[in-house]
Amino acid sequence: MIRPDKLKLKYLKTAGIMLTKQGYRLFPFSRLLIIFTYKQTYNQNIMKQAGFIFSFVLLLLFTHTAHAQKNDAYFVGKWNIVIKGLPKGDTEALVKFELKDGKLAGSITDKEEKKDMPFTAITLNDSTVVVKFDHSSGEVEMNLLKKDSDNLTGQINSQFDLTGIRQKED
Repeated sequence: MIRPDKLKLKYLKTAGIMLTKQGYRLFPFSRLLIIFTYKQTYNQNIMKQAGFIFSFVLLLLFTHTAHAQKNDAYFVGKWNIVIKGLPKGDTEALVKFELKDGKLAGSITDKEEKKDMPFTAITLNDSTVVVKFDHSSGEVEMNLLKKDSDNLTGQINSQFDLTGIRQKED
């Protein structure tokens, strides 16, 4: 038996309640009204929870997208890099990154040979970008790691260390 003292006060006012010596007694139509109202309230709570969870997931997706775009923008520009420990000695190069059609693209130019080599593949992971380009010695893989706002570090073919400084625009 549904006890009216367990229900909310607003439901008691609308339900047909009769007080007897044994306690409360509800008329049959009132029981149906209370059960229907209880189910409706329960379903509303579920919908509120589902709406909250959906909003939270949507917020996470937008935050993740904004974070990825911010990392793209960090690498855009010109970087003067020094590759250390090469067989022919330390080498300077100019790395250029730009956004083309919303994707990161670029090239590397050896300052001695003045040869421009476009990147064949670019992979961006958090604060690291991995680029590949064709050199006369074969395909070269270069890892660049964000150090601070104007400096980066990295390696070429996981053997030779490099450091880079952002070139200031004139």
